[in-house]
Amino acid sequence: ADLIAARPDLVRPSAGDLSAVAARACTRAAVYRALDDLDTGGLRIFQALALSGDPVDLDAAAALAGCPRERVEPALEEFWRHALAWRSADGVHLVREAVEALGPHPGGLAPDHPEDATQARRTKSAIEAVLAQAPPPAAAIVEHLGWGPPVALAEPGGRTAEAVDHLLAAGILRRGESPGQVVLPAPVALALREGRLAPGPPGLDPPQVWLTPVRPPDIAAGAGTAASTVLEHLDELAQAWGEQPPRVLRSGGLGVRDLREVATRLDLPVPHAAFLIELGYAAGLIDDDGELEPVWAPTPGYDEWLALPAGRRWLVLVSGWLASHRAAHLVGRREPDGPAVNALADGVSWPPIRAIRVEVLADLYAVPADSAAVPDDLVARLGWRHPLRAQPPLAQAVQALLQEAGWLGLTYAGALGPPGRALWELQGPSPDRTAESALERLVDLHLPVPVERILLQADLTAVAPGRLEGPAARFLRL
Repeated sequence: ADLIAARPDLVRPSAGDLSAVAARACTRAAVYRALDDLDTGGLRIFQALALSGDPVDLDAAAALAGCPRERVEPALEEFWRHALAWRSADGVHLVREAVEALGPHPGGLAPDHPEDATQARRTKSAIEAVLAQAPPPAAAIVEHLGWGPPVALAEPGGRTAEAVDHLLAAGILRRGESPGQVVLPAPVALALREGRLAPGPPGLDPPQVWLTPVRPPDIAAGAGTAASTVLEHLDELAQAWGEQPPRVLRSGGLGVRDLREVATRLDLPVPHAAFLIELGYAAGLIDDDGELEPVWAPTPGYDEWLALPAGRRWLVLVSGWLASHRAAHLVGRREPDGPAVNALADGVSWPPIRAIRVEVLADLYAVPADSAAVPDDLVARLGWRHPLRAQPPLAQAVQALLQEAGWLGLTYAGALGPPGRALWELQGPSPDRTAESALERLVDLHLPVPVERILLQADLTAVAPGRLEGPAARFLRL
C-alpha cells in the first residue's frame, strides 16, 4: 500500500497481481519516474550506494556522499519502500534498472575495469607528483576529466598527444573501448576528489531561502489591486473580441499581430497580454467558436462569469490557472528549427507546469506572512528538488510563475497575500464549500471598493475615482 501510494503509476492501468507490480517497477520508464522524484540529497546518496558495490556498502557510500552512515541508512530504507532496492540474505541490492538509469558514468566516474585495481592505492599526492613531471597540458586534461565525464578522445599527433602518452604510461589514464578514447579510472578520480562525489558541500539539505520584510497591509492592498486589475483586463479583452474576434490561424493559435493589438489596447507588455489571453482560455472565458471560419471569441461561460461576484470571478480565474497544463511564458519562444510559439497554440502546452505551480505556491506559503522570498533562492530550491530535470527551463518556469502570481493578485512584492494563503489551504481532493465561500468573501474584502459614478471635468475628461465594473466599466470603454 505504501509503495502504490508513493508510485501510483505502478497500478495504472490496474495490475492483476504483485508479480505485475514488481515487473512494472523495474521498467526503465517507471524507474526514471521514481528517480525523478529524488531531490539532490537523495540522488547523491543513491549514486553513492550504486558506486559502493553490490550488495551495497553503507560505510563506503557514506564516505562517497560526504555524510555520516546514520544519514545513509534511512535513505536506503526509503529506497526499499519505493522499490528501488531489494533485500537478500547477503545484503541490500539496488534495482539494476535504476543503476543503469543513472547513465554510464554515475557521479562522473568511469565504470569498474580490471586494469583499475592497480590504481586503488594511489594517493592524491602521488598523482600530483606524476602530473608535476608531465608535459604542461597533462594537469589540465586530468582536471577536465576529474569531475566527469571521465572519457575523452585524444587526437593522434595533436598538441596534447605527448601529455596523453605520458599519462597513459604512468597509469593515470587508460585506453578506452573505441580508437583514440582515453578514460580517467575511477580510483584516480576519487583520489583527486578526496573521495567526494561532487565538488563543494554534499548538498544533502535544501538551499537556504533569504527573506526580505514586507508590511502585511501593503501585501494585502497590493494583491487586492492586482486581483481587481486582472478582472478588468479579462472583461475588456472579452468585450474587444466580442466586437471584433480575431481569426484562428490555420496552424492553430492566435496571430502575432492580434496579440500585439491586445497588448496595445490594454496598454500592457506583450508577455503580460499573452498571459491574460491564456488565462481567459484556461478559465473557459474565450475559445475557438468552432465555425467553418473559426475565430477566437467569448464563450457562453463568459456571460455567466460576468454575473458572478468579484471574489467568485477571481477564484474561477485562479482555479483555471492552477489546473492548466499551458505555460504562457512559452509564447514567442522559438522552437528548434521552427517558428515562434503562438498564443493559444498547441506549443504552449507543457504538462510539468502544473506540478511546478503547486511547488512554487507551497514554497511561498512556507514563508512568513510578513516576508518575501528572494526569487533566485526559490529557483535554486526547486532545482535542488529536481536535479535530473533540465535546469534552464525549470528556472525560467519558476521566474515566470512568480510574475504570473503577481499579475493574478496571489502575491505582492513576492509575498503571498491573504487570499493566496487561504487558497493554498483549500487545496485538496475534496475542498470545503464553506471555506470556499469564506475565501470569496476574503477576496471581496481585499479588492478595491467598486464605484458607480465617474467625474466629468470641464474639458470632458472622465475620471473614475475607484474600481469600475459591470455596465459602468463597459460604458466608459466606449
